[in-house]
Amino acid sequence: MVKYYRCRIGLALTRPDDNVPSLISHLRRAGINLTTLALLVVLGLAFAVRIVGIDWDDGLYLHPDERHIVADVVVDRIAFTWPPETSWFDPETSPINPRPAREDGGYDGFAYGSFPVYVVDILGSVTTSITGTDWSAYDRVAYIGRALSILLDTGTVLLVYLIGSRVISRTVGLAGSVVYAFLPIAIQSSHFFTVDSWLTFFIFASLLAGI
Repeated sequence: MVKYYRCRIGLALTRPDDNVPSLISHLRRAGINLTTLALLVVLGLAFAVRIVGIDWDDGLYLHPDERHIVADVVVDRIAFTWPPETSWFDPETSPINPRPAREDGGYDGFAYGSFPVYVVDILGSVTTSITGTDWSAYDRVAYIGRALSILLDTGTVLLVYLIGSRVISRTVGLAGSVVYAFLPIAIQSSHFFTVDSWLTFFIFASLLAGI
């Protein structure tokens, strides 16, 4: 009886370890690459920690740059009309110029590029036409910008993996993607409609294209 229980305890202690190689072999036979599987998990976790708290400030715009981009530019300065007009290309009268001319002869300032605000403004108009809710309004349009920041920053996690894989190895690429996925400043920046996540994504995309 003692030998029986010793045998059962021994099997219980060794069975989990014995199953690990068989599980790996099964996944490989099924054509599932473990590194790819791990990358998908990392991307899912990266997206999760970024999407949580997308409305963290309850619409109060506590980030001054985000408030400036939304209030001064997306809502007040630019307005895409359809069909396109030739006035779009005249900086003095263009309805899509984020730095329009003032009556005193000067120009309103805007320190960032126009691409993010154009994309968000267009998506706001499209979403409004689909849902019937004004997603171009001051109290909603920032959520479109934040959602894009989240998607782009999650995409940066993938770009880090691809760069590391191309330069050194897939293991190094995976390690780099894990580091960036849980990098506090990256997670923080993705919770705002600012240009930081956008700029980081396109910088890494440029690096990938150049190697």
